[in-house]
Amino acid sequence: FFLMIRRPPRSTLSSSSAASDVYKRQILDNSRTEGESMKVLVTQQLSELNSELLQAQSDLKEKDALVDDLKNKYEQECKKFNDELLRMQKEIEEKNKTKEDLEKEHENKVEELNRNLSEAGDTIKQQEATISELKTESNLSLIHISEPTRLLSISYAVFCLKKKKK
Repeated sequence: FFLMIRRPPRSTLSSSSAASDVYKRQILDNSRTEGESMKVLVTQQLSELNSELLQAQSDLKEKDALVDDLKNKYEQECKKFNDELLRMQKEIEEKNKTKEDLEKEHENKVEELNRNLSEAGDTIKQQEATISELKTESNLSLIHISEPTRLLSISYAVFCLKKKKK
């Protein structure tokens, strides 16, 4: 028993067989169907990719907005911190100036008090010396000479100093 399988005849530019034309049509129809299926599949994938792209762009915009918001809040907090720091530095400088001014004022008052004390001490020493001189130099005593007159509106008494006898 012998079986022979034959391929469809090949067509050439000059000749063609009916079987060959049918075979070509089947391949062409299959390729059209496959091409259309591929086209539909690619279109679906392209549509899905476009929607994913739009979603990613939307997510990116939201995240950019969050980043901008956080950046603005951070900058505001930094500005508040810097402003507070500058205020505190100025306050410290003012207090240091006030402290220095108070120390200078205190030193000036201490110097003034010391000068006044020294001058008062000198004055007291001079007065003590004068009193001492008066005590040693004057051996005088007060003598009452006359009584005040009472008849007149102006009344007076007379006193005089007399040297003491040693």
